[in-house]
Formats: sequence, C-alpha cells, structure tokens
Amino acid sequence: MSKLIYWQSWDRPYRILFWFLLIIFLGMASSILYLQIIGPESLLGWDVITQESSYTIDYGIFSKGPFSFSFTADKKVLSEMYVGTGMPNTTFASQVLLALIVAGILLYLSLVTMFKRVWYLVAMGGMLLFLVLFDIGVVKLFGWSDTKVLILIFIVLLTPSYYLHAFSTNSGIIKRLWVMAAALVFVGVAIYYFAETELPFTTIINYGILAPHILVILFILSVAHEIVAFFINLITGTEGIADSTKMRHFLIITIIYIANILMAYLYSAHYIDWQLISFNPFALLLISATLGIWGSYSRASLYEGASDRKPIWPILYMIIAIISMATLVFYMLALNDAPLRVMADVIIYAHLAIGIAFLLYILYNFIPLIEKGHDIRKILYNPQNLPYLTYRLLGLLIVVGLFAVRGFDYPVWYSLGGYNNAKADMALANGYIDVADAYYSYGDSYAYHNHKSNYSLGMLNASEKPKLAIKYFGLAMEQRPTSQTVMNKANLENLQREYYNALFTLQEGAELLDGNDHLYNNLALQFDKVKVADSASYYYELAGTDNQQVKNNLLAHNARHSIPFGKDSVALFKNLDRAGKANASAFGYINNMPKMTTANHMFDMVLLNNWLLTNMPQVVDGSLNTAKATIDSTSDEDYQHQLLYSWSMASYNAGNMAAAIEGLENLVFNSSQWSGRSKMELGKMYLELGSYEQAADIFLDLNNGQNSLELAVSYLENGNPEKAFTFWQEAVNYDDEFLSAIASDILTTIYSEEADLSSDQKKYIYARYSRFFIDESEENEILKSIDNPELRIDLALDLAGFYHKFENQTGAALMLSDIEGLSLNKTQYRQYSILYTLIHPESENAQKLLVEFDSLFSFDDSEYILESTLNHLAGMTLDSTSYLQMAQDNPFFIDAILIGANYFAADNHPFRSYSFLASAVQKNPESRRLMKAYILKALDVGLDQFAENAMSEFRERFSSQAYMILKYEYDKKLEELSFMEESEPID
Repeated sequence: MSKLIYWQSWDRPYRILFWFLLIIFLGMASSILYLQIIGPESLLGWDVITQESSYTIDYGIFSKGPFSFSFTADKKVLSEMYVGTGMPNTTFASQVLLALIVAGILLYLSLVTMFKRVWYLVAMGGMLLFLVLFDIGVVKLFGWSDTKVLILIFIVLLTPSYYLHAFSTNSGIIKRLWVMAAALVFVGVAIYYFAETELPFTTIINYGILAPHILVILFILSVAHEIVAFFINLITGTEGIADSTKMRHFLIITIIYIANILMAYLYSAHYIDWQLISFNPFALLLISATLGIWGSYSRASLYEGASDRKPIWPILYMIIAIISMATLVFYMLALNDAPLRVMADVIIYAHLAIGIAFLLYILYNFIPLIEKGHDIRKILYNPQNLPYLTYRLLGLLIVVGLFAVRGFDYPVWYSLGGYNNAKADMALANGYIDVADAYYSYGDSYAYHNHKSNYSLGMLNASEKPKLAIKYFGLAMEQRPTSQTVMNKANLENLQREYYNALFTLQEGAELLDGNDHLYNNLALQFDKVKVADSASYYYELAGTDNQQVKNNLLAHNARHSIPFGKDSVALFKNLDRAGKANASAFGYINNMPKMTTANHMFDMVLLNNWLLTNMPQVVDGSLNTAKATIDSTSDEDYQHQLLYSWSMASYNAGNMAAAIEGLENLVFNSSQWSGRSKMELGKMYLELGSYEQAADIFLDLNNGQNSLELAVSYLENGNPEKAFTFWQEAVNYDDEFLSAIASDILTTIYSEEADLSSDQKKYIYARYSRFFIDESEENEILKSIDNPELRIDLALDLAGFYHKFENQTGAALMLSDIEGLSLNKTQYRQYSILYTLIHPESENAQKLLVEFDSLFSFDDSEYILESTLNHLAGMTLDSTSYLQMAQDNPFFIDAILIGANYFAADNHPFRSYSFLASAVQKNPESRRLMKAYILKALDVGLDQFAENAMSEFRERFSSQAYMILKYEYDKKLEELSFMEESEPID
C-alpha cells in the first residue's frame, strides 16, 4: 500500500498539497465521466410547450320524422411538445476554469523557482508562452495595447519568482506559495479595477481558451503511453506468471489493445464505418491520466538535471492534468463540440502512435530482461539502448503522420472554430447578440457545420428569421445531431406550415437517435397533425409511459380518436399531473365538479370543459349552477366563451332548456368566434323542441337565404312545404342514398297533385307533413292503412303530440286509440303513457298509467321536469322548488309551464305567475296554448294593454278559428273581471 500511496512519505506540506490536488483531479475525472454518460441532450435541456386543441363530438342525437340530427360540442385536450432550450450558460464554469488555471500558475511558479538555472529559464519561457496564448492583453489594462499588458504582467510575476529562485533558495514551499500568491493577487486587483474590458475575468478565459486547449493536447501526448506501461509493469511485477511466458502475455494484451485503438482510428478517419468494440476516447484518456499519477513519479529520475526534489514532478503533473481535465469539462458544459472532436481524435491518434512507439521502445530495450523474468518497473525509464527521448520523438512523428494523412488543416480549423464559439458565448452572456451571431458564424466557417455554432445560430434567429434558423438547425444535425436540434428544426417547419417537412425531419432524427422517448413523443404528435393516427399510436407505444408528457399526449390521442384502453392501461391514469388530469377528464376521469373559482388557466379550462361534456352535470344536484359561477368569474374571454358553449350544451342535456337557450343567445350576440356555431345549435334546439318558425329563421339567416336540410325540415314541420321545394328537388341527386330516396318520396307525396301512397314509407311521409292541411279523421284513415307496425306506432305518437300541442285533444286521443292493441316496445310504451296522461290527466286510466309508470320506468336526472309534472298529475304534493323549475326551466314543455304558473297563482303570487308566462312566451312565441294562458293571466293581473297587444299578435300568428275561440274566452274574462270590480264594496 505504501508503494501505491507513494506521497505519504513526503514532507507534510507536499503531502497535504498532493492530497488536495488528488481530490480535485478525481472531481474533474468524475465530471468528465458524468458528462459523457448523460450526453449533450441533458445539458441542453427541454422546454415543454403545451398546446390546446379541440375535437368535435356528437353531443346528443334527435329525430324529426325520418331525419336525424346531432348536436355537436368540442372536447379539449392538451398536447405537450418538447422544444430544445438554448445553449447552457457557462459563465460559472469559465470562472471555475479560470480559478483553477490561476491556482495552477501559482503552484507552477512556486515550484519552478526550485529548478536549476537553465531549467528555470526554460520553465519561465514556457510561462511566457502560456500568457501569450492566454491573450492576457485582451483586458486592456490601463487602456494599454496587448503587448504592454503582457510585458507588465510577466514582469510582475517574474520579479518575485526570480527572487525566490536566485536569492531565497532555502525557502520552503509555503513561503514560495505566499510570495507568488501576493504577486498574482496584485495582478488580479489591477485587472479588476483598471481593466477597460467589460467582465475582464470572463473575457480572459474565453479569449484565452487556446492556451489550455494546447495544454490539453500536450497532456494527452504525455500520458498516451501509460496503458502500455501499465501492462508491462503488471506482467513483469506479478510473481504468479512464469518467467518464460511474460513476454508472450505482454505482447498478447498489448497487441489486442493497440488493435482496438487501430480500429477506433480507422473508424474516426472514416476508413471503415463499423467497430468491433466501441469505446469512449475520453474514458481512455481518464484511464491514462489516472495511471500517470504513478507514472509521473516513476519518471522523476529523468528530470534530476532540473531538480532532485521528487515531489515536484508528480505535483506538476497533477497541475497540468487538472487544468487539462477542467478545460475538457468546460468544453463539455459549453457543448463546444468542435474542440472536443479534435481532442477525441488526438486521444485516439496519440494512444495509437505513442502506444506503438512505446511498445517498440520496450522491445528494443528490455526483451532479454523480460524473458529472464526480471521486474523492469524501476528501470523502465532508464534504458540502455533506445533513449527515452527517441521513443518520444518517434511517437510524435507517427502522430504527425496520422494527422498529415487526415489533413493538418482539420485540427487547426476546428480548434479555431471552438475558440470563436467561446468568444461568441461570452458576447451572448453580455447581451451582444449581433457580436455573438458574428462569432458563431466564424465558428461555423472554421469548424464545418459543427453543432455548437449552428445550434446557437438557429436559436438566435428562430423568432425573427425562422427559415434561416431551419437551415442552421439542419446543418447542426449533420455531424453531431441531438434530439433538441431535430425537434427545434421540425417545430419551426411546423410554424411555417411545412408539416410534411417537419415529419421527415423527425423521422430522420428517429433513425439517427434511436430510442429517444422525447423524439418519439414529438414524432407521434406530428403524425397526429398530419392525421395518420396509426403511426402516432405506434410511436407512443415506442416512447412508453414512463415519460409524463408522453402519457399526457397518449391520453389526448386516444380521446381524440376514440381509441379504447386495454386492461393494462390503468397505469395511464395514475400519478397524473395537471395536463394529464385535464386530458383524462375527456374520458370522465373526474367524477365531481373540479374545485376552482375561475378557469383562467388553460389546464382549468380544459378540465372544466371536458367535465361539462362528459360527466353530465345536472340541475338537481346544483353542479350546473356552480359551474356557471366559475364561468362568470373567468376573465379570459376566449376561455369564457368556450366554457359557456359547453355549459349551454350540458344545460340542454340536463333538461334546462331556458338556460341552454340563454347561454347560446349570449354567444350569438357577444362572440364573433362562437356566433355561427351557437346559432346553428340554437336552431337545432328549436327544431327538436318544435319551435319550427324560430328554427327556420335561424337556418335561413345562417345559410344566407340558401336551402339546407335543417331549413327544409323546419319548413315541412311548420306546414310551409312550398318554401322547401327547391331543396328537395336538388336532394334527389345527392350522393347520400338515404337522403336522395327520402327526397324522392317527399316530392311524389307532398308536392304532387295526386299523392303517391303506394308504400308505407310514403304514407308515413304524407300523413306527417300534411297534418296542417288534412283533418284528424283523414290522418286516422291513412294511419290504419300502414302495415308496418313500427312506422304506424311512430306516426301515431307523433300525430298525438302534434294535436295535443294545438289543443286538439280529440284528435290526439284518436291517434292514440289507433295503436291500442299493437305491440309497443318499452320506449314506445313510455311515450304513449306520458302522452295519454297529458291528454287525459283526470281520467281513471291515466291515474292507472301513472301508478304503473313508477314500477316500469325510471327518470333520468335530466327528466326532473317531466317527473315533477307526472307526480303533480298523480296528485302528489311537491315543494315550491319543483313548481319553480316547471314554471321556468323549459318554456317548450307547455303542460309543465302551466302547472307551475297556476301553482304560484293559487299561492297568492299572481304577478309571479304572470312573469313566468311572459318569459316563456318570449322564448316560445309559437305556442298557441302558452300565448293564450299569457293573455288571460295578463287580464287577471290588470295588464289589459299587454293582453290587448298580445291578442293582436295572436290574431296575426294563428288561425282565425283559434283566434275566435280565444276571443270568446277573452271577452268572457273581461266580463268576469268587470263584474268583480262592480261587486266590490265602496269604502
């Protein structure tokens, strides 16, 4: 152990100093290993851009005769796309490197003062060369030129150094360190206060990076033989190996090692495009550097002419090693790939060339000793035949030869490219964008298409010159692609609407960077963008679900394309972040109303929107009212309008027609974005609810006077078939076979002088759309002639509802009686029971049906008004809330409106009863029953002028027969009220 930790025998100051340097050495080595393991992508990092998108769903389907219509709503999902961040800020790393270089200079100047005169002068000459390369004059101390600053600083350092060397030869290492530290502090203070360059210390390291860069190359050359030296020391120093086989073992191991280095060289020089064993050049350097800790001690005998103090040489080695590795760490942190590429090649070339030269050196000098089993560790650097320097020169010549074959310009230009990149980083850190742009461009021109220059140029130009940025990112992909480069290029192509170019870019990246889940995520999103769902699913599967963004996007993808989840997909819904919960809400993941007071954040908006459309909030549990309060508190207008639309559709689904219509009308008048969509859905609502005139007006306005199926059906249902004639003529030639056939039947039945009633379908169409023009007896005859029981039952139920709406209870009863005895399915029987009860509320049979209804059928929460209405007709006692809901929530359910209004009138609230009817008439002006009730109630509360105005409107809107019937009741009501006034006693 004492041989391994050889510095334990040194004097205490040297021993402590070496331990301190060893710790720093290990720290730098660990940093290089870590940075090589995590790769440049981890340093570049990611930003996640969340984008909201919609997909349309059918939110309820209703039928009108043979036609079906659907309401639509938009569910929202969030897509999370990766975007590469800018290059990491290396200001701190440059300061650490500068501190280590200064500390190295301090130790170097302190140690060389112990050299003999000639070697001291050589060492100080080396220091001067380092300062020249370090470009120390760039700080413009006192405003002087570069040369003056260089001379001044060198004199300041030389003076105390020479004093220690010539006049204080017996000084210990501590004193020497203090003296040289004082000189360096003086230089540092002068630079800090009198340098005219901004951020002078950062400027020094970035402009002077060539000095440590060259030092790294020299360090690589100095340790390139260490692995071969380790092999010979291990073999000859091991007693268990037979003496006669030691040479053989050494040659086998060494040749295998050199063969692998040769393969790496051939691969690096592009002679081959395959490798048997792939290894990292920087890991190879770390092995050699670590072995050099002991090698430097073994070689101390070579430098006895300079100084016989053995601790000096391992310490000097550690200084150079630490600065070299710190420089590599700085390059790696800055992602400066141009100089790193040079260093990687120098490592391979040097280990190959110097390894071969050292092998020849060993064979030429020590074959007899090795074959006799002697341990040559102590004499390895004291040869008798081929001098050590000769082997060094041979190795250097081979390195030069290898680079000559490759081209000397390559390491020079790429080094200069890295130098310009470092200067660009400094300019960018100081906010000089144009200067940084220029230096990065120089870096690219020197180091052809290096990643650092082109990625940085791409980031600088992304916002203002996206096409130029696309070009730069494309160049950055050529030599050292990263997933950030690929995705930034693709994202910019998307912004330019070059969607397939973006797809091709991502596919190219996926081939170059296999197994990258970030890349697979964006590639899946891109396939979704170009509507290739199967490929998107494939890449989501490749990406896995360990990545949160991939999981969120997979939820969005499956929701958008209605892809069911398998049994093993439960994990997708676990540990979700806010975006994931928002996407999962499209599947009904959130059971209760999300807890939020506003929905100004995109995540909250999506969550609430999907909850409204998926979880079917109801009036009865108050969740719709809570949601409306949240929407009203949302200040983001776009979000508020989106949510109001979804809330309106949810209200309609929940049975609160008044709220749904009010919400959509709000959007029609207040939102340019949602006006047309809201108007269309409002028209469909009116169509389903039987307010055909309002529906037709809306559809006519939406289509600018042109026909549409919705408009044509509205005209037919409202008894105005002549207005829809053109549409049906055109529809006969449509590709839609169903619509074409129906149009043909309509033309031959409704619009023909002699209706064609040759089939049940035509009879159905004729009877349904002629109901305004033929009486109930003729309708009944046609009804009886239909053989198809399903058509007959459906027509009878439709006609019964029609006659009930227009107060022709006799006709309604006739239609229902026609299907008695037929086999009704459960849905048909439920509708029959409801209609019968509304038509004959007082009949004994109606009461029996109501009792039977409770046992056969249940009510959805959305049927709360129907439930209250039937319960009232059954004689049950209801609370005032139920009557309030009947009076105001659905102005198209006339029976419920009248029951609710009458309740409040009987409860001594006549004006409240009147207000309910007035509000209902305003929303449903086409109901004859409703307007009649309103007029009579207006008389009741003394609003004679309102009643008279409504009578005029009634006369214009409805038939003269209906008007005469109402006129009779109106006059009678006036007489009753007049008599009551006359009968009142006069005070």
